[in-house]
This record gives sequence, structure tokens and C-alpha cells, in this order.
Amino acid sequence: MHLPAPGTATQLVEAGYIANAWIRLKHPDYDELRGTLDVIGRTVKVRAR
Repeated sequence: MHLPAPGTATQLVEAGYIANAWIRLKHPDYDELRGTLDVIGRTVKVRAR
């Protein structure tokens, strides 16, 4: 996981698609993984400046 501190400027597109924020998950049970991804999708908010 990489989540920059609040107020951090957004990096340019040239830096790559994972330069600004990313979360990577792995779980052997697809349903558990999907549930976790749903929670992250409802909770984590990323705003570009």
C-alpha cells in the first residue's frame, strides 16, 4: 500500500500509473477478497490536485 500524506501534490502522468496511490491485496478466498475490496472502495478517498 502507498497512500501519500494529505496535501501531497499529485505526480505527473509520466511518473506512471501507480506513482500517486495504490493498494494491493491477495487472498486465497475470492469472496473474502471481494468483500475487502468493497470496504476499501467505500472508505478510501483519493483526490487529485
